[in-house]
Amino acid sequence: MEENRERCCGTCKWHQYDDSGDDLVCANSGSEYWTDYTDYEDGCEEWESRK
Repeated sequence: MEENRERCCGTCKWHQYDDSGDDLVCANSGSEYWTDYTDYEDGCEEWESRK
């Protein structure tokens, strides 16, 4: 369960603000959520650390 919290959109390098700067979207073209609005808790197999 702890791993799922760490590997969520909120900790992913691809979770970025949209052009208006108000909402967060997925910017990873390999993700099923690409260009979709995402919540902090969402996640997918394409997750990458924000290092």
